Amino acid sequence: PKYETYTRLQLTGAYIAMQRRLTSIISLSLEERYTYLNSIYPDIVQRVPQHMIASYMGLTPETLSRVRKRLMKK
Repeated sequence: PKYETYTRLQLTGAYIAMQRRLTSIISLSLEERYTYLNSIYPDIVQRVPQHMIASYMGLTPETLSRVRKRLMKK
């Protein structure tokens, strides 16, 4: 019973995280998505190579670079 409860909680958490990610992809602009990612995981954004962040966000590295440049100008 304990393992079943633990597994159910882990799967529920993973499902909720996936739903949040999909919702952000659909409803937020590129700048808003990057800003959100940076606010939730600032240390990861600093440590992970940009091409991997771009892949996670469903962007090309060039598009992510343009998004970051636009945000820096603001």
